[in-house]
Parts: sequence; C-alpha cells; structure tokens
Amino acid sequence: MDRTLPATSHHDTAVPIGRRAASASTTATATVADAKHNAKEKGIMPSPTSVVANRGEHHRVAPLKLSEQPSQLHNHNHHSHQQHQQHHRSQATNHNYYYTQQQVFQGLHSQQHGSQAQETGWECPASEKSKRTINPVRPIIDSILKDIKMGYQRADGKDPISLAQCDPAASSALKPCNAALDAVARALRERHHSASYLNASGSPEARVAVAHHHSYHEHIIGADNIVIANGCSGALQLALDTLLDPGTTVLVPHPGFPLYQMIAESNGAKVIEYHLLQDRNWECDMDHLESIMASSTNVRAIIINNPSNPTGAVFSEYHLKQIVSFAAKHHLPIVSDEIYGEITFAPHKFHPMALVAAKMGRQVPVITASGISKQFLVPGWRVGWLAFHDNNYNSLQGIQDGVKRLAQIQLGASHLAQAAVPVLLSLATPGVAEWKKNVKETLEQQAIFFCDIISRCDGLEVIPPQGAMYVIVKVDCRQLGLSDDTEFARRLLEEENVFVLPGSAFGVPNVFRAVISSPGSVLETASLRIHDFCQRCCEQTERKRKKPRSAK
Repeated sequence: MDRTLPATSHHDTAVPIGRRAASASTTATATVADAKHNAKEKGIMPSPTSVVANRGEHHRVAPLKLSEQPSQLHNHNHHSHQQHQQHHRSQATNHNYYYTQQQVFQGLHSQQHGSQAQETGWECPASEKSKRTINPVRPIIDSILKDIKMGYQRADGKDPISLAQCDPAASSALKPCNAALDAVARALRERHHSASYLNASGSPEARVAVAHHHSYHEHIIGADNIVIANGCSGALQLALDTLLDPGTTVLVPHPGFPLYQMIAESNGAKVIEYHLLQDRNWECDMDHLESIMASSTNVRAIIINNPSNPTGAVFSEYHLKQIVSFAAKHHLPIVSDEIYGEITFAPHKFHPMALVAAKMGRQVPVITASGISKQFLVPGWRVGWLAFHDNNYNSLQGIQDGVKRLAQIQLGASHLAQAAVPVLLSLATPGVAEWKKNVKETLEQQAIFFCDIISRCDGLEVIPPQGAMYVIVKVDCRQLGLSDDTEFARRLLEEENVFVLPGSAFGVPNVFRAVISSPGSVLETASLRIHDFCQRCCEQTERKRKKPRSAK
C-alpha cells in the first residue's frame, strides 16, 4: 500500500530565486503601493494608527479616512491646486468615512480601472491567490473602529489599554531572556558571519538545536528534519502551501487561530472546522470529526493547536491519543501548532504531539510548528520552524522535500536572530531554566488575578485558562442590554478605552478574548474598567425595563 503523502504541485516548479512567486508578490505590492499613491493624490488621508488585534500582525491594515464619497473621486483630478488644498482644510475634521486600504483600492479600481485601461492600455490585475487571501479578523475590527473614530482618544482622557494583541515583548512585566540578547549581540559583533546569507532551511547550529529539542527517546530526528522559517506563522505557511492544492481540504479547530483559514483559502483549499467542546475544556469533538470524514473527500491534514489560541486550553495526553488514533484511522498527517509549548498552568502539563504519536507506534506522521516568539517573548525576531516526525512508512518525505523547495523563496529567517536558538533551547545555558519558570509563574499569577476581578462583573463569566496567554470570557448580552459581543467590544473601547477582541473574530459569538501578558497594574486597571462598564450597562438595562411604556 502506498502511504506516501502527496505534496502540492506548485512546489515542484519552485526555483532557488523564487522567480514565479516573487513576480506575483511584486505585482501585489506594486498594486497596493499604486493604490496608496492614488489615494493620496485624490484626497484620501490616513487616520490614526489602527489597533492590531492578534498574532500575525503583518496581515493587519490600518484604516484610512475617506474625505469624499467614492462617487466624487473620479473627477477629483480636475480640481485646481488651490481648490485641492482648500478642500482638505475643510474636510480635516469631517470623519464620515473609514475604509481599509483594500477597500480604497477596490473602490478606485472598480470606478476607474475600466476606462483608464481602455485609454492607456495598462492593466495590472492582482492574482486570484491574492484575492483569496482574506484575514477573517479584519472585518470585525473594522466594524468596531469605523464608528468610534479611534475611541482611544475619547474615553474621558483615560489611557488606552489593549488586551487584544498578543505581543509579550510589549509588556514591561515580561522581559526577553538575557542569554538570548547576549547571543544576538555576539553574532552582531561577529558580522563577517552574521551578515551573510544562510541555507534557506536555516543555520546548521539552529537546526541541530531544534532537532535535539524535538527529539525523544521514542523518536530521534536530525537537523535534516528541521526547516527554520520566518516565525511560526511563516512555518505554518510553508507546511500548508506544500500540503494543499486547490480543491483539497484541511481540518481546522473552531474556535481557532484565523491564520489557518487564511493560508488554506489563499491556496484555493477548502477549510472544514471541527468543533472544540467548551464544556470539556475545549477538547476536540471526536464525534464531529468522524462525521466530517464520513462526508468529505480529499482531506490532506488536520491542524491541532495545543496550547490553544484563543481558548487557553491544554490537551491531556489521553485526548492527544484520541486524536492520533483518529488520524491513523483516516491516514491524516497532523500539523501540530505548538507555539505556546510549555506555557501551561498547574496542574496542566504540555505533551508534544510527536511524542504521543511515537509512543503509539509511529503510525501517524506529525509536522510540528513552533518557534521562539511566544515562549521566549521575542515575536519581532521572527524565528520559527517545522520539525518533521515521519511515520514508519516515510510518508512525509515528499512533503519535507517540498517545504525545503518553497523555503528557497523566503530564504530563511534572520541570521542574527537564529543565533539565539541554540542558547534558548539548551538546558545547559545558565539562567534559561529559571527564566522560563519565572515567565510561567508570572503569566499564571496574572491569569488568576484577572479572572478573579472579571468573575465579579455582572453579565460576565470567566472560562479559566490552562495555559498560553489568553482568557475567554462569556458575555450575557441580554443582561447587559447589548446586541452582541462586537457591540460589547466597541462600546468598551469607546467608553473605557479598553480594547478586547470579540469572539466573533474567531467565529464564537457572545464571548471576548483578553490577553494576560500585560503588567499586573495594567490588568487591574483594565479589569476594573470592564467591571464599571458592565455595572453601568446593567443599570441602564434595568432602568429601561422598569420604565413605564407610556413614558416612551
């Protein structure tokens, strides 16, 4: 029986310089740049910086203020220079329209492209792949911000607090490990090494360290089984770009990290969401998974995220064995997103998927995606990786080779930042073990503290996290007199200057997600503001309920 997993067709034609992919990327970049230039020329000025909501910040687009209605844009170039300046002065305080850069480009394109293409002969269409690449979180964030006109400056002078984006490096409570900083500093001084290109799959030292980190008594892997990438997101993209062709299917968790859907649909693949059970600590609904497989074809992989974003769940070894058994039954490789790795809260323990699969006889191939961004608090360094744990039938060989070919397009992560990997992953590095222990304890204490205050808020119910950097909170919209979780987030930002991510961004209504990596004092202020907001909403709802009908 042939158990070799097929790689996608497009990686077979990838060349070292990534000519075809680079061409598509250049075209997309050029069209966006042209849109910005045209927007500036036509009176479209940028608003204040938009709030970035979650991991994958390179996918976010700042909103732009449209000073004119779209119907007025076509003839704007007939204004004289004096009229042009006067128009901007008169519109400086008129914040009637907010658009994303993508919407601006689409508006300009739809109104002007046809006639201009006929007149000039120029036509620069964006690729279908770029059109399929949509961040599902962005519309939710835009819907919150567009009517607030950047509410961060409106809440009675209260300092802005964002509990939406998980950027642990931005927290004064958590600092990167000194050993990592020293390693990068040394690499910088030895610039004759650090300034040069590396193998597209990563530096030998980093790959050896990662291989050792992901090797177990039951299954040892080598440097050849490691590919270093531009962050864990970049690693996931390499894996899914290789696994998925148009028309194929991938199973992703719901709720889950939106990047999975974004990458898969960009490749023209179908995304099927399997349920996570809230009443079972967000475990995978195994019955739902079986029903999906009974009615689906051409499923290429299942993605598991443990510890989980956004739920903060940590899977037990027993549950991971259930997942491995399911994957073995249906011959599915597992893509295991373990970027939060050992960030777990007592008594919960992290169990690597590859280790569980190895203990069960190595029937299922596992592709582990991880990195130093979250566990070591350096997301800006953009160093992630894929570790290939093949099964007894070498089913991953084609996928591993395909990933390495596609890696030649990115040309690897930063040479400087990769210098920190051996230091951080070595158990012998002085201070690293103690530093990791302190980070875990700090996050756990902050989670307990935040949950304690939020649990006292009217209309809210906390789901205590087991790990990662997130807390999920249920919102009783009826008790608070709100339509949904998006209105909750919008009004909280507008009235209290606290930004949380509504659950709708993850496809889960009537909850919100808060990041707990901020300092304790910031979390206290934020949670007290949330408490005041909820109390005020409940009081307003109660007054409306008691108000006589005749008084309406």
